[in-house]
Amino acid sequence: GGELKTIALNLDLKITTFNKKGGIDFNLISELRSFIKKEKFDIVHTHNLAPLIYGTIASSLAFNRHLIHTRHGREEVKANSLIWALNQKVVTISHDAKEFMLKHNNINPNKVTVIHNGIDLKTFDRPLTNEQKVNFKRELGLKEDTLILGNVGRLAREKDQGSLIK
Repeated sequence: GGELKTIALNLDLKITTFNKKGGIDFNLISELRSFIKKEKFDIVHTHNLAPLIYGTIASSLAFNRHLIHTRHGREEVKANSLIWALNQKVVTISHDAKEFMLKHNNINPNKVTVIHNGIDLKTFDRPLTNEQKVNFKRELGLKEDTLILGNVGRLAREKDQGSLIK
């Protein structure tokens, strides 16, 4: 659900929600398998560990062999080698993330592809004028020679905000 569901519904996109119970939810695997068979998807795409496990098992039981998984971070995500064998591709957003995945999982390296994030950073390349910098520091009660560093990101271990602070 959440904000994305509202946006998708406003765009007249079809949304189906599945609720996972605590622990291993075998019923969810069955529901997903039935849904994949009924909708006859060409590709099943998963992201994050639980969708990887549930989506891979359900797709395989539905005889859908077109599975793609994406990994954005470098946190240790370990899945059984059979799960990785059933996925046709694993996509990471950097070569570093690819190496991390290969180091911590038994994945055929030929299955792992890097597709970098598609954010056009030129959109954000508008330096502040000296006057804007001085006014901003004044608003914050800072001295004019204070260094200000901006950062946008989740406060999560895999984003490694600690290294930035150090």
